[in-house]
Amino acid sequence: MRLSMTTIIVVALCGLFPQQGMARGAGQLSAADLKGWYVGVETGFPFAVSTFTSFGTDRARFGWNAIPYVGYRFNPVLSLEGQALWGREHLSARDGQTDIPLGNWHLGDLQSDVFTQRYTAQLNFNLLGFYERTRYSRWTLEVSPALSAIGTKSTLRPIGDGAPVLENDARWHFGVGVNLESAYRITRNFFAGIYTNIHFLTGRQLDGVPADGYSSNYIWDVGLTLGWAFGKQ
Repeated sequence: MRLSMTTIIVVALCGLFPQQGMARGAGQLSAADLKGWYVGVETGFPFAVSTFTSFGTDRARFGWNAIPYVGYRFNPVLSLEGQALWGREHLSARDGQTDIPLGNWHLGDLQSDVFTQRYTAQLNFNLLGFYERTRYSRWTLEVSPALSAIGTKSTLRPIGDGAPVLENDARWHFGVGVNLESAYRITRNFFAGIYTNIHFLTGRQLDGVPADGYSSNYIWDVGLTLGWAFGKQ
């Protein structure tokens, strides 16, 4: 008996979705789905504000990052997560800094490229889990306080291209931050979402620019998250 292409596609799609999940309805998960280990990766566009800023006088400069993570969900409300990050930020002079001299250069002629590594522990609170009506929803809306060890290594170079003007040694910072994330379980296990976070760094300025009088020292990040929840079933 020959099967039509439509029949084959329907059968294949049905096999991708567990029957238990279908029986619960598209909008609901079980308690077992919302407990257990999960893994994933985030990627985004970080901006930094320090002595220089990613929103410089000439233009805004996007960075990049990659963040693998692993976590354990205790219940629909609470989960604990560990992250590692590698990325780069690009910063240039603010208003009022452009004519400050640095050797044979002015700060307005330079940009700071910062390689960043971050190791983070964060506690996630799913706000939808506090309400019975949304406790087992496929949606999550999480607020997450975070503590981090953050390493930075900065290089000052002419805007556009050119040999480094100043290369700084790697510096380590203690970081305190908060993350806001919304995600959706596309299947019982696979989820995708968007996030934004901010991390404040202690110690010396992350961009390594030798100018006094600036206390801002933080990285703001926005991006996408993809993950797989193993659950208890």
